[in-house]
Amino acid sequence: MIVLSISFVLYLSRTMFILLILISLTFSGYLRLSMKGLRYLFLSATGVILFYVYLFSIDIDRASKSPVDNFLYKLKLAPSEIFVSKGDIDIKNHANLWDHWRAYEGNMAINQLNEKGAVAWTFGTGMGALIDLKFNAPLSDDPNGMRYISLIHNGYVFILFKTGILGLILYFLFLISNYFVYKKIKNQDYLISNMIFGITLFYFFTTLVITGIFNLSDPITLVLGGVLFFSTKAAEYSNNKILRSGL
Repeated sequence: MIVLSISFVLYLSRTMFILLILISLTFSGYLRLSMKGLRYLFLSATGVILFYVYLFSIDIDRASKSPVDNFLYKLKLAPSEIFVSKGDIDIKNHANLWDHWRAYEGNMAINQLNEKGAVAWTFGTGMGALIDLKFNAPLSDDPNGMRYISLIHNGYVFILFKTGILGLILYFLFLISNYFVYKKIKNQDYLISNMIFGITLFYFFTTLVITGIFNLSDPITLVLGGVLFFSTKAAEYSNNKILRSGL
């Protein structure tokens, strides 16, 4: 945990900091759905709210040369980066556009769903469908830029755009099913059950900002597969133990 903590902190990533907090709390059993877990969850939420009250009470220079100021600016920007409406984004002002890029991508995907109608909202536009940015964005080595993209940061909108409401429901069912696995084995294998719970919470969050389980460079998916495999072994061991004791 010490080595991972140092690695996550030096990466200076908002997602990594949240991952570090989730891993620390869940692996220690503080986020279990109990009175103790709810108390820690409430304290964590209160801490985040107070921290953002502080961030919005100070002026942070976007052009600051300080890495700390840059990181705090990104933290302050995080909510509006995701949820700001398209009307508040000026694509001709690149500083404004990049500050709200996740929101802009999501808005373009939703606009295409609206244009295609109820069938697209229900079943999606297909895994090969591209999102029209309405301008050539400098997202590649091509000097002309890219107008059509396949991946966006907001995983929930990505799933909705590609597979519709049905696909989004299946994704939520997958995440929820992991919680039932955690519930099933939490008294059989403390560490594995906490890992499953922690990774599931992580994906609920990261799907909003970095495509979640569809992030192809994310190794945590492999970790989740491994702990789910060991959870079946833990269940089999427990069942065999019960059978032997019965005999």
